[in-house]
Amino acid sequence: MRLKHFEVVKEYNAQSDILFIHKDIEYKYRESVEMDNNVILDFDSDYRPVALEILDASKFFNVNKLSLKRHFEMLIQVQINKDVI
Repeated sequence: MRLKHFEVVKEYNAQSDILFIHKDIEYKYRESVEMDNNVILDFDSDYRPVALEILDASKFFNVNKLSLKRHFEMLIQVQINKDVI
């Protein structure tokens, strides 16, 4: 499996409790796929994953909202096979 690394931007809205993580480059949005309850993956025009949106993020990560507003590091790994993401 070939790994790709890229910079992302994290945006968190405490009022709506939504965490949005996306590539730090311009891309042409194609579609969104709900991966799990409240986890949405966005794809670009070439069907590459470019953004991740987590609804009810504080509940998803089991942390308070203030924790998500602070700077933190994360490692996200997305594997794409023929029929499975």
